Amino acid sequence: MSIVSFDDWKKKKQRGSAYNSRGGLRDDVAAREEEGYDLCVFLSEERSAPDADPARIDELLKQLKALTDALPREHAFHYFKAFLAYWEDNEQEFFNQFDQYLESEKRLYGELADCDWWIDSFVWVFTPAFPGMYGRVSELFFKHWPLCSMGWVFEALEISDSTEENIEQELDLLMLALSADPKCYLAYYLIATIYYDLRLWRSALPYFEKAAESAMYSQDPAFYFDYGWAADKAGKYELALNLYNSCLLLDESYPCAVNNLGCVYLRMGKPEEALSQFTRAIKLNLDGMLPYRNSVTALEQLGRYDDAVTFIKKYVAVGRLNGRYEMEVPRLQALAAGEIEFQNNAAFAESGGKAVDPAFDKHVIADELERRVEQEGTLFGKNCSVYEDENGYGREYHIPGAGRIDLLLKSGRDFVVVAIAQKGNDERSLLRLMRQTSVVKKTLCKRFQKVSGVLVCTSPSPTLLILKKALPAEDITIYELGFTLEKIDEQLSIRGTTNED
Repeated sequence: MSIVSFDDWKKKKQRGSAYNSRGGLRDDVAAREEEGYDLCVFLSEERSAPDADPARIDELLKQLKALTDALPREHAFHYFKAFLAYWEDNEQEFFNQFDQYLESEKRLYGELADCDWWIDSFVWVFTPAFPGMYGRVSELFFKHWPLCSMGWVFEALEISDSTEENIEQELDLLMLALSADPKCYLAYYLIATIYYDLRLWRSALPYFEKAAESAMYSQDPAFYFDYGWAADKAGKYELALNLYNSCLLLDESYPCAVNNLGCVYLRMGKPEEALSQFTRAIKLNLDGMLPYRNSVTALEQLGRYDDAVTFIKKYVAVGRLNGRYEMEVPRLQALAAGEIEFQNNAAFAESGGKAVDPAFDKHVIADELERRVEQEGTLFGKNCSVYEDENGYGREYHIPGAGRIDLLLKSGRDFVVVAIAQKGNDERSLLRLMRQTSVVKKTLCKRFQKVSGVLVCTSPSPTLLILKKALPAEDITIYELGFTLEKIDEQLSIRGTTNED
């Protein structure tokens, strides 16, 4: 019979379990796990850096492997093994180890970790995802936490990464994530970026605002830049100034942030402040030719026409302005001489940032309806405006139980719910509209307020019209959107003749 010393027994126990006698994570294990998580972040950042150092990567990998081998075969041991498998493109081992990690998370903590944890320790670490990765990860999250927010988020990311991307389905899944966890900041951010890409700037803003509550995004200059861009495009200039400044506080040389800050000042009618920002960008050698071109606009706004001419000649000579700017010199000289009147050109200030894809057909129609409401104040024969409250703007307005409303209007005290039928989905769109009007009535309407619904389609099907007659929906009307083509000059001649008579 062998006798085991207490020290040997303690070391053996420490190697065998990550948990203390009460089921919590041991302090020494927790400290080593935190070190391991940091190593994974460093490795991910190093590999994605444009000047990645292979020797540095090898050294960090050795540290992570040594730390992993020294850990008990529980909890974060499986996370680190999953990371190493991902690093080596061993997909099956990655899923096996990550499954065991989630199982130990559930056993140790019960509840799903906060969204910020998964942003920092999964989304930003396991990048880029290999094909099908997000879909399988979604299944694992649902296995341990049925219908959890992160499961819906990863399901949406899987659709986004697929060759058959479906924006509507992505948004529906992300809304489910928010229903499961109102503090799922990743879902807010992803919704904001979808609306951003669709150029639905005002609809994107409330989701950017919610995402900004995240500890992760609040430290990310790229987040504030995109948020600032959306605010600028939405005409929320004070907000855009604050956001671009937040971006620059985190990274004083963030691409296009200084230039765009100047553009916002120009659009606010503050050319002096704008010129200050363009000069700052030029001194710091930021943002390419943009601040040079915008400086000409700012000088013109200030009435400093001679300075604008001097500026153009100086920077055309050194190649910082295109030669076409020399064509502006005669116009500026005529302005200086008072021969022509100044025309405000602040709208042409050139912001820099990522290009956005053209909007989809459904959103083109919604854009036109929104334009008519904002410019004319009427739609469908009613005086109305786009509804807005603390929960969002009336384009793609979300209400639990109703989903996303294409356009929510206010006509006096009453609500008007507008649905736009996708091609081939007239009947389904009508049923969706009926449900949305019912939910709006229960959720938003107060005493004596009414709600009506309008379905807009490009070519209503016979089945739709039959269904409309069959269903008891007295407050639902259908509009067909069409185009007219008229020869303007003939109308002008007729009007001219009438005036002469």
